[in-house]
Amino acid sequence: RSYAEGREGNVIRSETSKLLSLDFREEQR
Repeated sequence: RSYAEGREGNVIRSETSKLLSLDFREEQR
């Protein structure tokens, strides 16, 4: 159970970092 939760947390974290990096690139332009 905790393994699945950890994996979902990693997915959410990577998705969030992807969105953050997109916002960052937009601001840099």
